[in-house]
Amino acid sequence: MHWNSSEISEVIRFPIEGSSDELGSPINFISQGDVTDRDVPEEIRKEFVEQDYDYGPLRPYDTQQYYDVEEDQVKALSDEQYVDYNEPMLHCLNILTDYPLAIVTHPDDDNYGIVMPADFNSRVVKEYLYPFFAEAARSVSDLIEARYDTIELLPIYLSNRNNGEAANRWAQARENNVELHIAEFMNLTDLKVIMTEVTELREEINLTSKTQCRNKFDDVSRFRNKVMHANRTIVHNQEDIQKLAASIDATAYLTSRCQAVLDN
Repeated sequence: MHWNSSEISEVIRFPIEGSSDELGSPINFISQGDVTDRDVPEEIRKEFVEQDYDYGPLRPYDTQQYYDVEEDQVKALSDEQYVDYNEPMLHCLNILTDYPLAIVTHPDDDNYGIVMPADFNSRVVKEYLYPFFAEAARSVSDLIEARYDTIELLPIYLSNRNNGEAANRWAQARENNVELHIAEFMNLTDLKVIMTEVTELREEINLTSKTQCRNKFDDVSRFRNKVMHANRTIVHNQEDIQKLAASIDATAYLTSRCQAVLDN
């Protein structure tokens, strides 16, 4: 999987919000008694196809098996595919980087849930993931503000951003007697430009080359806008799940490194 147990603990910064229970969908299960020699009756297969179900876990759940509708096979579930209902939903994302489904366990068997990649397009997921991206941008902005005045940054910003929108908004705010640092008006692309072009800032968070810095910010940008807008699809398949995990990694990196510098 993408993270081991210690790594995912470092990444999860909002453990109270977004439980796996909120993400899991009710299970359309298959009784083990209906399966003979790992064969599912045709009427059950037909029902699953008609209702567009991909998988059907077998019950009782301690059998640790599920029916793969497309392949018409009963397959084994790994211990790694189970997540407690109270665990943050990032654990489900982690499971899906390696497996086609996750099973959300619950003290009441009737409340077990199933999670698949498509579930990561729901509003509850976007609400859970948004703070990862927002905190990364805020941490970068805080570091920039702590190290450089607006006047020092303006030439760098204007020489690398053709539209200069952040500078225009900053200037307009000053005309209205609002004194804020220019970083307060910068979007993620603006922040990337400053961090990439100012060597001292980049090296403070251990990004030794411009390419390395751009790639880190691009990993964040890849999903930030999708997470912010309810009408956008985040993932389509397992490859997208893996890219989303890498994007969350990048947000955690920027947040933790910037905060560590500011705390010293």
